[in-house]
Amino acid sequence: MKILIIEDELLTAEDLTTTLNQVNPQIEIIAILNSVCQAPEYLKKLPEIDLIFSDIQLGDGLSFEIFNVVKINVPVIFCTAYDEYALSAFKTNGIDYILKPFDNEDIKTALLKFESLQNNLSSKIALQYESVLKALENYEKNDSTTLMVNFRDKLFPIKSEDIAFLYVENQLTYLYTFKKHHFRYFRNA
Repeated sequence: MKILIIEDELLTAEDLTTTLNQVNPQIEIIAILNSVCQAPEYLKKLPEIDLIFSDIQLGDGLSFEIFNVVKINVPVIFCTAYDEYALSAFKTNGIDYILKPFDNEDIKTALLKFESLQNNLSSKIALQYESVLKALENYEKNDSTTLMVNFRDKLFPIKSEDIAFLYVENQLTYLYTFKKHHFRYFRNA
C-alpha cells in the first residue's frame, strides 16, 4: 500500500511513519509533504497513491485548500489535534478522523476501515464484471449476430460488429456502438 503523508511537524510525520510501518510493514511511504503550497504541485503529477494521511492545520493554511485546488479520488485519513474540522474532513474524501496524539490502535483501526472499504468496492466491481461476462457468454452460446438492447422502453437489435464496447455503472450495463450511440443493455439483479 502506497501512502502519502501531509504533515508540517517533522516529529509527528516521523512518528506516523514509524507507526504505519509497525502496523503494516508492507506500507510504502511515497512522500512526506509539509505545506498546502507544496501538495498541489506534487499531486498534479498523478503519483500512484492508495491512501493519504493528512494533518488539517498546516503552517500555511488548512489542508482542505489542497483538495479544492486538486481533485483527487484517493481516500484521506485526517490526523489532527482539533475536533472542529470533522464535518469538513468527511466532505473531502475523508474516511476517518484521528485525533492527536494517535497510537498504534488508532492507526490500525483506520487502516482496517480503508481495507474494508476497498475490498467491498472491489467485490462489487468483480460481480458487475462477472455479470457482463455471463451475458456475453450467453450471447456467444446463442450464436446470434445481434443483441437486443433497451432504448426508451423498446427493444432494438444491434449487430455484434457495430458494438464498440460495454461498460458497467451503478449496476447498469451500457453498450456503445461505433456510430457513437449508447444503450442500456440490462439491469443486474
